[in-house]
Amino acid sequence: MRFFKTVLLSTLAASTFTACVPLAVGTAAVVTAVVVSDRRTTGMQLTDKTIDIAVSNEAKKVVNSDTSRINVAAFNQRALITGEVASAEEKARVTEAAKLSKDVKYIVNELVVGPKSSLKSRTNDSWITSKVRTELTLAENVPSRPIAITTSQGVVYLMGEVSADEANKAANAASRVKGVKRVVKVFDIIDPVNKTIAPTYNRIQNNSYSGPTTVAPAQPAPVSKPASGVQTFPVN
Repeated sequence: MRFFKTVLLSTLAASTFTACVPLAVGTAAVVTAVVVSDRRTTGMQLTDKTIDIAVSNEAKKVVNSDTSRINVAAFNQRALITGEVASAEEKARVTEAAKLSKDVKYIVNELVVGPKSSLKSRTNDSWITSKVRTELTLAENVPSRPIAITTSQGVVYLMGEVSADEANKAANAASRVKGVKRVVKVFDIIDPVNKTIAPTYNRIQNNSYSGPTTVAPAQPAPVSKPASGVQTFPVN
């Protein structure tokens, strides 16, 4: 793990003059991280990438890989988990497994209990993600690169450090993409006055969502915070 972090940190540091950089670990994994335009510190980007891999590895130990699909996206030490599992018990086990990562502060468990998505569905999700990225790039006053996009079964999750206005504009832009069923805002909202950051979702207790769901008017896809029933857990 120490070697892995050293490789990531060295690669991030070497990318100071580039917008994007491929991160290669061994020969099996190649991912891309946005550095210059990312509003997180380089250290936080490293921490989040470590969370991505650590939580994914732990989660896959507690589910049946033949009937499940796990995807992890971390932003500011909050782990968003999407995909499918065979049972509610497996979903709960994934949450507990994610807590094993010492760097995780929040877990947003959006796993769907149901059949593993097909290759066609996953291909469509990839297409939607690319189209959403294009829409964000073209949208006025939307910082597209600092926004992380995850799509699972047509549901688009947006993460990033943005202002309230940027969050709404980004969500509305994403909702216009054909095939998008719902847009979920999992942003960290920047207070322009105090320069503080607050999540756009509320903590929940006993698996019951305590915050409102907002829907953008006159849009083909609803825009919301994590929907009722989403499992969001602060990690002590």
